[in-house]
Amino acid sequence: MLGAHIAPIHEGPPGMSKKIGRNDPCPCGSGLKYKRCCASNGNTIGGRDDQSNDLSPEIQAMIDELKTRDYASLEEAQAAAQLAMRSHASNPIDDFVGLTLNQMHGVLYRPFDSPDLLTWPDPLGVSPDGEAIELACGLAEALGSEGVKRTAKDNLPRQLCRELLARWQRIDGEDRHFAPETLQSELDYGLLHRVRLTMEFGGLIRKYRGRFLLTRNGRDRFERHGAAGLYPALLRAYVGKLNWGYDDGMPEVPMLQHSFLFTLHLFGQLGDTWRPTTFYADALLRAFPPLILDFVDDRFFTAEEKFYRAYALRTLTRFAAPFGLIEFAPQDADDFRSPRQVRRRPLLEEVVQFR
Repeated sequence: MLGAHIAPIHEGPPGMSKKIGRNDPCPCGSGLKYKRCCASNGNTIGGRDDQSNDLSPEIQAMIDELKTRDYASLEEAQAAAQLAMRSHASNPIDDFVGLTLNQMHGVLYRPFDSPDLLTWPDPLGVSPDGEAIELACGLAEALGSEGVKRTAKDNLPRQLCRELLARWQRIDGEDRHFAPETLQSELDYGLLHRVRLTMEFGGLIRKYRGRFLLTRNGRDRFERHGAAGLYPALLRAYVGKLNWGYDDGMPEVPMLQHSFLFTLHLFGQLGDTWRPTTFYADALLRAFPPLILDFVDDRFFTAEEKFYRAYALRTLTRFAAPFGLIEFAPQDADDFRSPRQVRRRPLLEEVVQFR
């Protein structure tokens, strides 16, 4: 059973310790694992005298300027370096589209716990749309107070899945290549399957004595606020609990998921007009160049093309679009080789509010 192989992802990049392990976040601030960043360039922690050309121009200029000063003691030199680094971390960086190094750290490591940078209204101030939240509300309605019986393979009953597909089949999105009567199981409706799992991981529904039931939290949110109450909990669980790469056959690349908030920042700053999906993929790659190292060329696709595909599928098609945060422009069926055009939707400003 496909669903049985899905497990919650870890909550985010682990904290750094004094001794940098290969799987720890790289101290350069890229947000990638050390083995995927500076370690792959031959860099080591401490004792680097001859590899300064691997540093960014800003860091190198700061080091060169510090070298020109005279210091009365080692302590004074260390204090000057620390002050310079703090100043550097507070300056907006072009490749981060206006974010500072400190702010980017919050975006990657504390997306829901950086009140000085952004807020997540809960409940929302508007009634959200988007196929993911509409499926969640439809499922909450169907469960009601009695719940629904689970199948032998621990999925939603087929008839319920058909009803939910028929109810929202006119909504633009994925999984539109079959009619409701041909759907055989929950797994045939990919988005519904992910929403149901997300609601479990987020504590909105639970399994009990062969049935799916709403939890107290799920019932309270839905009865008191409807979609506006379910949406924040659903989004948090989707980005923090569900493994986005479990079924697409591409490299796992957790950083694609950890950088979801940076993508929302990009759309908030640049998404007022139609742009190709590759525009946002390129912006993410400029901010975190080592991301490309998780992909390799083969005789069919380059590493860059594979990265574009993974980003467009996981971050845009399966997350931002069904959550109503972005929309795709209509595309001709015979133009499948061109990247789709995309822009933000008004809901984005209601869901996350950057300061």
